[in-house]
This record gives sequence, C-alpha cells and structure tokens, in this order.
Amino acid sequence: MRVLLVVIGVLGTLAAGYGMWQDGFSGMRLIELVVAISLVFAPRLLAAGEREAD
Repeated sequence: MRVLLVVIGVLGTLAAGYGMWQDGFSGMRLIELVVAISLVFAPRLLAAGEREAD
C-alpha cells in the first residue's frame, strides 16, 4: 500500500510539473502538486506515527 501511494505521488508530481511547464502556473496545478507531494511523504509520516504509538 505504501509503495502504491509513493508511485501515485511521484506520477502526480510529474504530471503537475509537466502541466505547469506546458500551461503555465495556476492555482489548480499548485493544488495538484501539493496533493501529489503529500502522497509521496504520507507513508513516511504513517510509519513515524506507528513508531511513536509503540
């Protein structure tokens, strides 16, 4: 599951970056980029939370 989130996040980051490169900067592209980057770091945050709970 964690690997899938990272893969989706990386692909989303690439797609948002390509969209900004082609269409220019927009608020919607920024939101897409933030969501994609958060998917990349979500597994690390989940793992850290699990370690703290132990």
